Amino acid sequence: MMKAFLQSISLLFFLWLVFAQCSKTPDTPVTPKSSAKSLTNPVIDGISSASATYDAATFTHMITVPFGTDVTALKISFTLPSGATVKPVSGSVQNFTNPVSYTVTAEDTSTQTYTVKVVVQAAPKSSEKQITSFIFAALTPAVSASIAQATHAISATVPAEANLTALVPTVSVSAKATVSPASGIAQNFINPVNYTVTAEDGSQQIYEVKIAKGNPTSNNIGCLISRIDNLDTSENINFQYDSQGRVTKIDGTYLSGNTLTGRG
Repeated sequence: MMKAFLQSISLLFFLWLVFAQCSKTPDTPVTPKSSAKSLTNPVIDGISSASATYDAATFTHMITVPFGTDVTALKISFTLPSGATVKPVSGSVQNFTNPVSYTVTAEDTSTQTYTVKVVVQAAPKSSEKQITSFIFAALTPAVSASIAQATHAISATVPAEANLTALVPTVSVSAKATVSPASGIAQNFINPVNYTVTAEDGSQQIYEVKIAKGNPTSNNIGCLISRIDNLDTSENINFQYDSQGRVTKIDGTYLSGNTLTGRG
């Protein structure tokens, strides 16, 4: 009888152990915290044309913005891993006159510091390439040439006694442009001379310069005639000149019908 009782107790105890084991709630697995702490996809508020590069070796973001951008108050937003935070806060206003450091803290509290540099593009190069003035300052009086910008033609009339083979022009051009031949260099203007203006951006414009001689003044004519047979008056006198304004032939009538012929 006792033996049967003990067997029953043992069976009940065994069944209780089995039941307790089956009904026990399993332990919930612990998920390790993330160590991800990247800082990616920088976007500047209001500047869609900005471009960015990243140097993984130095953890540096380089962001280029258009010329004229005020970098003292920019909002830059970044993409962060889940659970990570960054200081300064993504999207906060910062002064990027100098590089700004951003520290990302991962979910597991590990950190990584990034450098963000903002570079402003250089001013666009000028395409201006005009000759704005063309002056023979050494002549008396000084001669300022006429400039036709529509046709890129320059013309001037200089005194008859001027030497066309060695005229020295002072040439002014657009800001940041250069000109060839250079200003202040003597040129032979018996035939047209081309001047090439090169803009800062490398584009060019050619101007054709034509210089003509004017007729001698009446005083000069009188002086020339006076050296031929000591004339002191004249009428209907014709002069022929060479390319340098020198008289090469004189003919006509003077003193009521007397004939004059001569060569220089």
